[in-house]
Amino acid sequence: TDGSEKQATFAVKASKKDDRGKTLTNSDGVSLPVLSVKETRGSGYSKADSGNTFVLVELQIENNSSSEISVNGTFGFDAYCDDYSVDYSFNASMNTKNEISTTDLQPGRKLKGWKGFEVPQNWKELVVKFTPDVSFWGSGEKIEFVIYNN
Repeated sequence: TDGSEKQATFAVKASKKDDRGKTLTNSDGVSLPVLSVKETRGSGYSKADSGNTFVLVELQIENNSSSEISVNGTFGFDAYCDDYSVDYSFNASMNTKNEISTTDLQPGRKLKGWKGFEVPQNWKELVVKFTPDVSFWGSGEKIEFVIYNN
């Protein structure tokens, strides 16, 4: 503005909004609030491999359907980190006090706990899909949530 025609360059970092703090619900009435997310390298015998980190996601599963649902804590969650499939991590679960386990959940009841995944340290996006097993007539519709590493 002073007539010198000098230019300045700056970068603006915009963070993507993810599903933390949101409650996601499928057509069967099963809800999944994403309560919190934390990252850790682990401790003791349950450390992440070199170049990796654990992403721990605190969830609450709410059975608002009219049927009992089965929650499979090991195989009921599919995860993708930056488009690559990642598995549930037993070592990551060792860094939580309350891991989501396999159980049946009656109508109107809730289950709260953590799921852990081992991902590269420079991860950008974690997509997790939870499939509740809702009786024979249920839709089997997955609940998907996304977490960004800002």
